[in-house]
Amino acid sequence: MKRRSRASGRPRPLFRRLGRYWARTGLGLLCLGFLACSGGGEGRAKPAGSALVVEAGTTIPATAVRALESVGVTELFVVAGELVGGGAALGVAAGPLPTSPSRASATLVLRGRWDGSEEEARAAGPALAASVVKLTSGARDAGWIPLGLHFEVEAASGLRAWGALLKELRREMDRTLFLSARLRRDEAMGPEADAVADAVDFLVVPLYGQRPGEPEERAAWDLRQVEAGLKRLEELGCDYLVEVSTVGRAQRTRDNHMEETTFGSLSDLVRSPWLELSRGFTLDAVDAQIYSFVAGKSGNLLDWQVNAGDLVRMIRLGSHNVEEYRRRA
Repeated sequence: MKRRSRASGRPRPLFRRLGRYWARTGLGLLCLGFLACSGGGEGRAKPAGSALVVEAGTTIPATAVRALESVGVTELFVVAGELVGGGAALGVAAGPLPTSPSRASATLVLRGRWDGSEEEARAAGPALAASVVKLTSGARDAGWIPLGLHFEVEAASGLRAWGALLKELRREMDRTLFLSARLRRDEAMGPEADAVADAVDFLVVPLYGQRPGEPEERAAWDLRQVEAGLKRLEELGCDYLVEVSTVGRAQRTRDNHMEETTFGSLSDLVRSPWLELSRGFTLDAVDAQIYSFVAGKSGNLLDWQVNAGDLVRMIRLGSHNVEEYRRRA
């Protein structure tokens, strides 16, 4: 497998041709990743390519799938459920799958929390594998073709215990399915990341930007962190999918309470009769665009009823940010 050359060759048209349509229609797409091979993993080899995460309850038009394929997005990661229970009773609570367009292929995403020990992993692995069989069967009935299983799970008892569970699951589950797990930036850089890397076919690590709803972290928008993160992933010796957040979001703050939406565009804010640029306005992100406004009077804006004095910010990537990411990667 080539390193990154196949993975990062055609992402740019995605932002220009589809980004605004999705923002307007609420397709629920969170992030774009470029799959690269580190060359050192012992798991199954997944072809290099791009993937897109799709939230539960989303309807995906077949035309959107064809457009994604035309710009190199080869796979969808669809949110399918969450972990429940523990120990020998660990299982999966299936959620509402996005509507499948024409039996599309997908990796099923599971979220939740694991707080068991390494010893408990031995009993939990077979139980989880049995629950996964039911999940994949239900996904096929819903019109999807499962390619793999991906975990976005909080490892509350540490990555060693979480890696032990994933290793047990790998022994028990269908070998035709890929197994992957998401690590936070700080987890990937930490000393226990190898426990997860050794248990899965590939890792997914967010290296640039943040998903809507995540607490703000300046380092997440610092392109210098991309290079350090990629070097760390190469050291782990596992195939990996680099997560890049592409969806802009607007935030409204009132009395220290913040609400967020991903629907709308910068022009909605600039042209709004209710807003004006904040005094002392600056682009205060490291490698992203942040626009700050204040409401001068009350009115309807995006998903909100704004009042005079409300603060509104928009965070998004510009095309030059994306180009610089690709250059550094």
